[in-house]
Amino acid sequence: MLKPRFYQQEAHDAAIKWVKQYSDPCLLGLPMGSGKSIIVAMLAKTMHELSGGKRVLCLCPNRELVQQNFSKYISIGGKASIYSASISKSLRHPVTFGTEQTFIKIAEREGERYTCVIVDEAHKVTNTMMKIIEDMKKGNPNLRVIGLTATPYALNKGYVFSLDEDNKLVQETVDPYYKKRVYNIGADELIKLGYLTPPMVGLTQDEYDTSGLELKNGKFSDKQLAEAFEGKSTTEKIIQDILQKSKDRKRVLIFASTIRHAKEIQALIPNSGLVTGETPKKEREQLLSDFAIGKIKYMINVAILTTGYDLPILDCIAILRPTESAGLYQQIIGRGTRLAEGKTDFLVLDYAKNIEQFFEGKSSIFEPNVKAFGSKPQEKLSIMCEYCGTEQEHTRRPGYSNTDSFGYAMDEAGDRLDPPIPSTYARRCVGVSLIGRNQYARCDYYWTHRTCEECGAKADIAARACNDCGKLFIDPNSKLSETATVLEIGHAYTARVDSMSVRHGEVLHVEWETPHGTLKSRFFPNHKQWAIAHHGKKFLKETDHGNKPPKMITYTKQKTGYCSINEYHQV
Repeated sequence: MLKPRFYQQEAHDAAIKWVKQYSDPCLLGLPMGSGKSIIVAMLAKTMHELSGGKRVLCLCPNRELVQQNFSKYISIGGKASIYSASISKSLRHPVTFGTEQTFIKIAEREGERYTCVIVDEAHKVTNTMMKIIEDMKKGNPNLRVIGLTATPYALNKGYVFSLDEDNKLVQETVDPYYKKRVYNIGADELIKLGYLTPPMVGLTQDEYDTSGLELKNGKFSDKQLAEAFEGKSTTEKIIQDILQKSKDRKRVLIFASTIRHAKEIQALIPNSGLVTGETPKKEREQLLSDFAIGKIKYMINVAILTTGYDLPILDCIAILRPTESAGLYQQIIGRGTRLAEGKTDFLVLDYAKNIEQFFEGKSSIFEPNVKAFGSKPQEKLSIMCEYCGTEQEHTRRPGYSNTDSFGYAMDEAGDRLDPPIPSTYARRCVGVSLIGRNQYARCDYYWTHRTCEECGAKADIAARACNDCGKLFIDPNSKLSETATVLEIGHAYTARVDSMSVRHGEVLHVEWETPHGTLKSRFFPNHKQWAIAHHGKKFLKETDHGNKPPKMITYTKQKTGYCSINEYHQV
């Protein structure tokens, strides 16, 4: 019987404590190489026992992780089945390890027999995964969902959970699937404790020019990759640098951009192997076996060995490709964190400017800048709520460098300005209290708010109605006769939209025709709405309005004459 490490036990206990009280999905944050498969096995065993013998499903994104998690469960004395078309399809035992594409065919039929779904690589919140759980809940509405991931964020979506371990609302997120991350431990902490191998980032002089690359639908086009990486004289210089820097390393894993690029690399490296999506299964297994035992020192791959590949002796990773997301980059780096005898560190050589892109201002390659919609990082200020004491970070307002610990601007004497002016763009405290079964209460402290004239309650500046008495702040059916000339700067208003026009360019210009007059807005490249429109997607994508303008908007007039849009309405 395997004895879990302290953090594996803590993660297990945190998840079990949550599922005993709540049925909302929860998440565990654990780095690559931390032994997530052991935690999966522990959770599966405990959930099976707690439910009085009901079944547990462990979902994995590929056959390699299915086999890995299955083997670990067997090693702790459990009995399990595999339901994955490429391995076997059995439901004999009460714990099932399966892939999404295979299990979805029986999810609705088998759902009532299962008490829990454990999701490995839980940052991949796919439509298939959500459909499986939705179908299973038809038979068991109280089905529990526990996710585990080293990278709890997704491209353009930010974090995949809404509450952190301290019950604070996560701000950089869009439609998070998991209610709360109930446990988290970072790679840097496990390195200090001796559970993971530390990285050593090597200096690289020769790099590929990636300035012309642009993501479209979350991917780089084949044409762009070919232009940036194939047939370049830079490749020969880079390979010579890799050979020199890795001469004392045991195994070197190289990530190429395209198949042609990978072949160009292989031609320059003696004693090297190459695996791609086109490599036959048996040949691929033989190459990886030769790499593992040392017959091959250098292994080149194209988008194959990013997830689920485990070779502890690996001590050098060379990245000759751009990565679409910080999460994918973490998966690549994670191939080197496993412990091995005689291994003191692993070398990271990045020739495609990924570190520059994802880790600007960071001291660790395990802590990327995470932004929803891919917007640029902004300066954050750590402040405290005067009501509940919750510490939180909000974007700093320009011009207010002198601030107190509660997020208010101070004068030169160190006194809070009168009237108080928030030194950040914080609107309401992100602190949340768990008050009952799937019930949560958010702290009622506001830095900026509007007041209900009916009952005096505070509300968000973009709210359409009072949370306490339900009174509409703006009646969408009433005739609006105010004109733009009498609107007060800094106040929030709601207006009916009769039409809108969008002019694209380096800055996105939008004009709204309303009963208040013509309102003008502009969105700069770091604004989420600009990013949506600029990449050809629906301007109002998140509200599912199609290409039609919203029926109403809530906005605030600025000193510049432009209006910032706080919220869109279809009511």
